[in-house]
Amino acid sequence: MKTSIRQLISLAAVPALLATSLPSNAGIVYGTAARTQFEDYAATLGDTHETFNGFAAQTKLTTQIPGLTFRTTVDGTGFHAPPPGGSRGTPVNLEVNVICSLGNPFSTSCGSAPGSANRLIGGVRQGGVTDGQSVYEITFDTGQMRAGLTRTFFNTLMLTRFYSGATLLGEHQNTAIEEFVGFISDAANPITRIEMDGLFDVVPNFSPAGVYQVGYADDLFFGSTPLPTSNVPEPATWLLVLPALWAMRRRVVS
Repeated sequence: MKTSIRQLISLAAVPALLATSLPSNAGIVYGTAARTQFEDYAATLGDTHETFNGFAAQTKLTTQIPGLTFRTTVDGTGFHAPPPGGSRGTPVNLEVNVICSLGNPFSTSCGSAPGSANRLIGGVRQGGVTDGQSVYEITFDTGQMRAGLTRTFFNTLMLTRFYSGATLLGEHQNTAIEEFVGFISDAANPITRIEMDGLFDVVPNFSPAGVYQVGYADDLFFGSTPLPTSNVPEPATWLLVLPALWAMRRRVVS
């Protein structure tokens, strides 16, 4: 019974094939389990966790955090006609504001109320007021393997989008008024931008006019260290490997 050089090369390639499988949780992740997962990445892989608590209320965020750029892209103030015909708002290039809390976004001082030391961030309209209606984004100077943050508002109409360059990797609408949402990617599709947006909501007294419910963000996590590869291959990998293994077995035993 002999094993050819070709068979040995094929067998040697199998571990490499198995090691290149993506994490089974690649893509959008959200909820309490996702938050715990990202906390573990921070503890074990050295991912960054930015709470924004070190900034004073009403700080205008732009590039103060190394490697990140904060920008408001659409001024959403005022009532809008319903889509698709209504105007979404005015395109802008503004800062992002640090606010005290969800219940007091217009405060210039956090004060001493319980929990007021916690900070959120939100897009602003012209004049610097944060009201949860303006679209904003966080851009990474270098692509990240994973990123996530908590999205919070008075409803579940918030949208969070993850991009790699101009390519949309994934979009998530909140399922709770406060919810962590993240995206796990790979080196071929690094995350370069997170966009905070929201769905249109009719205001009863002004129907059919309404506002876009973008909301706020907090607790940003991001990291570029590759995740440890799993020893258990993905189903698609097995579909490639098993026929080759079966063919080699038939040759070896014959």
